[in-house]
Amino acid sequence: MKLELLGHDERYTVEQGLLSLFPGEKPVYAPIAPDDDNWARLSLEEDDDACHVRAQLRREGHTAERQVDAPLSGTDFDREGQRRHALGRAFFLAARDLTGVTPPWGMLTGVRPDKLVTQALRRGEDPSSARALLEREYEVSPDRAALALETGTAALRAQERLGPRDIAVYVGIPFCPTRCA
Repeated sequence: MKLELLGHDERYTVEQGLLSLFPGEKPVYAPIAPDDDNWARLSLEEDDDACHVRAQLRREGHTAERQVDAPLSGTDFDREGQRRHALGRAFFLAARDLTGVTPPWGMLTGVRPDKLVTQALRRGEDPSSARALLEREYEVSPDRAALALETGTAALRAQERLGPRDIAVYVGIPFCPTRCA
């Protein structure tokens, strides 16, 4: 799929969405020609306290478009994450409109879907709010959001039981079909 990025160069974010929602598609970074029929254009504009993302997709004669406006706040690192989330969300929503498919893990990619829940619980949010975050902001199915809440709660409990001289070891085994094949 041809990808055209305007106002940003967040290739990784867009590629994750592409690999997740359009398996087998390879990203090609090039301007879109009038006769192209398989493309995505993601534009980002920013003002002082918000970013505005527009995702346009065309595939097999069908088109979809979504706009996501997201507030920007905090450190430069925080703002970068907020921009990436807006780009990923706009791409995901347009792709879902185009294909009619919503993966069970929504727009989440990677191997730690419980991370967002764990962070929310650590900030003091109640479990139902942490779960609702996954469903609302990341389009995760209720069953998968419940699973992420269960594992995130267990991870947080295990972390809280560590003593000052204890260590925790995370062993990651690559299994994702999009990048680790």
